[in-house]
Order: sequence, then C-alpha cells, then structure tokens
Amino acid sequence: MAVLKFKIEIAAETKDIQKALKNRGITVNRANTNRFIKMIQSGCFSMKPELYEDLPKDKETLLMHGFTFQKNKGE
Repeated sequence: MAVLKFKIEIAAETKDIQKALKNRGITVNRANTNRFIKMIQSGCFSMKPELYEDLPKDKETLLMHGFTFQKNKGE
C-alpha cells in the first residue's frame, strides 16, 4: 500500500489543549502548553478516513479547486 506524507496546519481550541494537559495530570501553564504543542508537531499521525467526509463533494466546488473529472461515455 502506498502512503502519501504531507504537512497540514492544525488549529486547536486552547480549552481542548488545557483539557488534554489536565487529563494527563500536567500543570496547565504556557510552558507546558508549548511543550505539548511541540510534542504534537514532532509526531507522525495517521488520518482516519472519516476526515475525508468533511471535504466538499459537489462538482462545482471541486471544479473551483482545480479537480478534473472523467467524461461520461455518452458525452
């Protein structure tokens, strides 16, 4: 199976990071928040197929992003 590796930018709510720190028993402060973010940035993660479901599926939007489509045999 071929694997594609690419970088993405992630935005996270501060409260979610704070909750993750608390769940691990880590003191919630700026230094630990930065350490946690650096740990995420240094990791390698697999995407779940459900992520793709949130991407546009309508042909008009996909065309605006430059996608090409196979022509129907009747065209």
